[in-house]
Amino acid sequence: MSKSLGNGIDPLKIIEQYGSDALRFTLSFLSVQGQDLNIDTKDFMFGAKFANKVFNASKFILSNLKGRLVLDSLEFDDIDKWLIARLNATVAVIDWSFENYKYNEATKAVYEFFWNDFCDWYIEISKINLCSDDFDLQNITISKLIFFLKESLLIMHPFIPFITEEIYSKVMSLKDILALKKYPEVTMQRDFGEECQQFNLFKDFIISIRTLRSEFNIVPNVKINVALKFGNTFQSEKYFRRNEYIAKKLINFDCIFYNENYENMIGVPNVNFESFADIRDFIDTDKELTKLSKQLEKYEKLKNVTLQKLGNQNFLSNAPDEIINFEKLKLEEFDSFIVRISNYISNLKKSSY
Repeated sequence: MSKSLGNGIDPLKIIEQYGSDALRFTLSFLSVQGQDLNIDTKDFMFGAKFANKVFNASKFILSNLKGRLVLDSLEFDDIDKWLIARLNATVAVIDWSFENYKYNEATKAVYEFFWNDFCDWYIEISKINLCSDDFDLQNITISKLIFFLKESLLIMHPFIPFITEEIYSKVMSLKDILALKKYPEVTMQRDFGEECQQFNLFKDFIISIRTLRSEFNIVPNVKINVALKFGNTFQSEKYFRRNEYIAKKLINFDCIFYNENYENMIGVPNVNFESFADIRDFIDTDKELTKLSKQLEKYEKLKNVTLQKLGNQNFLSNAPDEIINFEKLKLEEFDSFIVRISNYISNLKKSSY
């Protein structure tokens, strides 16, 4: 931006178009310490979308209060403890970021917690219980959603103060003021490390089956059979079985098998276990093998080009660190694609016999 060129951004116009929270959140998210910020007026749509996400998520939760009771005393289960641990970790990142003047890191942590953890996972899982015929379970679920919404509004308040205060004090009909409440602190009581680790494995399983569905163009409403293969050292089988009803809703399967009936399925390697899905009836195996072989050849060529670049001493001596790191990340990505595609090809060949 330059005064002489007249291409400066008027913050009042941004507030009028996108809102003050959008202005504040976008600048905080994009402003990296020690670097100039190149920004366009359209970039503030990012903050506006986040504020809209907060409003819509809150609206969904509050709309489900009708006919249900909010309980004062709650007992937290596996999924709740995972979200509490994520909330605790987010507060830790915010504290560290503020102490070190890295406001973009704090804003990123808030964004990832609310959008990814709370909305994409916790609310989606809660919808399963809200649709249950068990009225007591519905009351427990909505009470937990209200609890976590309050906690989320509190940690987001420094970043988007107006919409969080509006939701907290007016929409939720709470008499106290959010701005005067004590900010959450990191505590050991909220550090549910084991539950967090187990849920992350559970997420990996769901994501792997969803990815497999997407890559083979199998629509979500088609039911498939899935399987899990793991060794004797795998500690989360009970956790998976206990939360099987969640996976069934999120990835839409008929049956799930544990360490059996996976021989003719397509596998996806994960950390400490392997996910499988039976998709033979929904694909043309020969066409898929041809397509996958071409993809494998493509990524192997890209990998070789990247390896040659990283093996060039002139490149390593002259290129900026961020460019070198970017090439290394590309190499890891290509390796991941090659492993997954090779695994698909191997499984498809076995299942076609």
